[in-house]
Amino acid sequence: LPDNLHRWLHYCATSYDIINTAYALQMKVCYEVEFIPKLEAIDALWREKICDTASVLQAGRTHLQTALPVTVGCWLANLHNRFVTSARRASVLAREIPGKFSGAVGTSASQRVLMLNHHDAEARLMHTLGLAKAEVSTQVTPPEAVARFYYELVLLSGTLANLGEDTRILQSSQFGEIRSASSSSSAMSHKEANPIVAENIAGMHTLIVTSHMNITLTLVTDLQRDLRASSVMRAYSEIMVYVYQQMLNTERLLKSILIDETRCRENFDRQGRLVVAELLHLFLQREGVPEAHHFVNKEVVPRARELDCNLFEAVKSLVS
Repeated sequence: LPDNLHRWLHYCATSYDIINTAYALQMKVCYEVEFIPKLEAIDALWREKICDTASVLQAGRTHLQTALPVTVGCWLANLHNRFVTSARRASVLAREIPGKFSGAVGTSASQRVLMLNHHDAEARLMHTLGLAKAEVSTQVTPPEAVARFYYELVLLSGTLANLGEDTRILQSSQFGEIRSASSSSSAMSHKEANPIVAENIAGMHTLIVTSHMNITLTLVTDLQRDLRASSVMRAYSEIMVYVYQQMLNTERLLKSILIDETRCRENFDRQGRLVVAELLHLFLQREGVPEAHHFVNKEVVPRARELDCNLFEAVKSLVS
C-alpha cells in the first residue's frame, strides 16, 4: 500500500478481522478456482468409465465374498454418487464460511464511535469480498463453518480412498479384474504391477483425517478468544493441499484403468450357480418350508458344490 494509506489498514479492526476474513477468502477462492475445474474433469472421466463398463458382468461382493451379480459400471457408479454428493456439498459450504469486521470483541465498539456509516460497514465489506458475514462473532468468527467445510473434504477424500482401495484389491493376483497405473517391483520381477497410484490415493486419507483433528481440537476458545489455536489454524489449509493431491492421482487412476472382462467372468462363474441361494431360501420360506435358510445353507449349497451342479439340481437330488 502507499504510505499514506497505512494508517487505514487496521482502522477500527482487530487482527482477526483481517486473519479470519483472509482464511475465509482463501478457502472460497481456492475451492472455486482450483478444486471445481479439477473435480469436473474427474467427474467427466468417472462418468465415461461408468458408461463404458455398464454392461460388463462383475461379481458383487459382501465381506469380500462373491454375492449377487452386478456390473463394473455399477461398482463405479456407487462410488461416483458419493463423490458428486460431497463435491457439491463442499461447494455450498465454501460459500458459507464467514468473514468478519466487528472489532476486538465482536461488538463493533470503535466503529460505532469513529465511523459515520458503521451500521453496514461489515456487510458492505463482506459483499465486496463475496463472503458471508458472521451473524454474531467475538474476536473470531464462529469456527463451525470452517470445520464443516473441511469435514466435507474429509468425506470427499474418503470416497477417493475407497476407489483407490477397491482398485488395489481388484488388481490383486487373487482377483485380477483391473489394471491401473502401476510400477514394477524392485525385487520380484515376476510381478506384473504394483498399484502404487491406487495405494497412494487410499493412504493419503489417513493424512487428511489426522489433519482434520487439528480443527476439531481447536473449536473451544476461552471467553472471547485466546491465542492457543492461532498457530494450529495456520496448518488447516494442508487439508486442501492433501485432498488436491489425492484428486490429481484419482484423475491419473481413472485415465489408466483397464478392465479384464474375461477375468471378471471367470471370477463370477466360480460361484455363479450358487449366488441365487438367497432367492431359493426366500421362496421356500414363503412356501412354508421350516428353517429354509438353514436347509439351503447347510444342505442344498454343500450338495451343489459336491455334485458341481446348480441349486435346482441339488434340490432334486436331496428330495428324490
